[in-house]
Amino acid sequence: TIEKSKELQNFFDSPIIDSKKKANIALEVFKNFSPVTKSFLQLIIKQGRESQLQNIAQEFINKVEDMKGVQRITLTSAAQLSDENISNILKSSDLVNHNQTFDVKSIINPNLLGGYILRVGDQQIDQSVKSKLSKLKKEFQLNLFNFSLKNSFIFFFFFKTGSCCVAQAG
Repeated sequence: TIEKSKELQNFFDSPIIDSKKKANIALEVFKNFSPVTKSFLQLIIKQGRESQLQNIAQEFINKVEDMKGVQRITLTSAAQLSDENISNILKSSDLVNHNQTFDVKSIINPNLLGGYILRVGDQQIDQSVKSKLSKLKKEFQLNLFNFSLKNSFIFFFFFKTGSCCVAQAG
């Protein structure tokens, strides 16, 4: 509810509105919630932590899913993927435990250029084009640096000794 309503987020984040008014409005907005949940909301507001309601709710969901053995999976891609593509990616990954239920969150990030990033828990597989191009760039820079060092050594040797020798680079 809070995540979907910018007005409600702004209301709870506002330092101008006093906590009693926030508590009364929260009781009205969340009137269908259980008494325990409403009391918990009142406590959060009384302690001045209402700006953290979304984070608290998400952590609660995460804990319940952990207890139920639900895997949280995030699949980031450059463009929208079909259900078949998502299924194929999940089936091909060793990170996904196919004996458990899982919740897949799909994120679109055009900066990836192509490919995908699969995150399961705290593990990640980066198969994005952006990542591969970045690795390639680093490899080229390293090779140019090594080439530059070799040439500097040959020049230094020639300058010091006055003679040059030919050596095969390995």
